[in-house]
Amino acid sequence: MMISPPPEGESTRNRLISATASYVDPRDLGPNSPVRDLARAYLQELRDKGRSETTLPRYERFLVEFLEFIERDGAKPRAKDIDIRILKAYGSHLTRRRLLAGRDMGKRPISAASKNLHLIALRGLLKFGVLLDLPVPGPEKVELA
Repeated sequence: MMISPPPEGESTRNRLISATASYVDPRDLGPNSPVRDLARAYLQELRDKGRSETTLPRYERFLVEFLEFIERDGAKPRAKDIDIRILKAYGSHLTRRRLLAGRDMGKRPISAASKNLHLIALRGLLKFGVLLDLPVPGPEKVELA
């Protein structure tokens, strides 16, 4: 499946799946694995399952935004670091981004429906982590708008 290039003006440095990204074997993931590797393995799983050519880049974009949120100040969070407080803070971040009319981090405002799309991608990541027996919250812990 061909991965579309990032939208104009978006850096490729945060891409999770690209021609140069190395394969992440899900069997190698554990509690101390970087969340970025978990996200990469999840997107590989979606690609291997033949998800739509529009779904994969969209989920990648949503998960990159989540990673940027949790990697602020140079943090390198591991799978075991994801907890309910982080999930709540991220949901709040998306709401503020919408309510501040895009002034938060210079991004455009998003609707409640778009916020839900971000959170559904995050739910998928958590479900994948649970299936791998990683110590992450279950997907039901992510509340939609």
